[in-house]
Amino acid sequence: WSMQHLKNNPELLQQAKDTLEKAMPYAFKTKNIKHQTQYRSNLQKIYDIENPPSAEILDISSKKQVTGEGLESLKKEAGLAGDPGSPMANIQQSGRYLMKSLDEMEKAAKELDTTVIDKKEAERKAKKEASLKRLYDGEGFSK
Repeated sequence: WSMQHLKNNPELLQQAKDTLEKAMPYAFKTKNIKHQTQYRSNLQKIYDIENPPSAEILDISSKKQVTGEGLESLKKEAGLAGDPGSPMANIQQSGRYLMKSLDEMEKAAKELDTTVIDKKEAERKAKKEASLKRLYDGEGFSK
């Protein structure tokens, strides 16, 4: 079923629900994975239409919903071009995620540089030698 058609036509939605209800015994007893998957997919579509996703933005300190002017200030602070979840906001957030990933990759590349690896290895060796010297140095360990 098409989500658009089901959303716009309540009669078609009811017909789809009735069909799914009649097919339920078969869907649960069949061993055909493709049929089970299709049945679950159709159930999910009906559920999504009847229970659209929604979220409230809450103020952390007061635990109250943020609306109107407060919501606009949050958008400005986040630097979103549109409402959260809008195509423009999603594009901006994806861009930020890509930039963060790029920074992490550059950091990882710097750590793989041979001079950095050699320096870290020399520091580890010096620490180990200093530890061994402290452990086995003193009056009882004279040569």
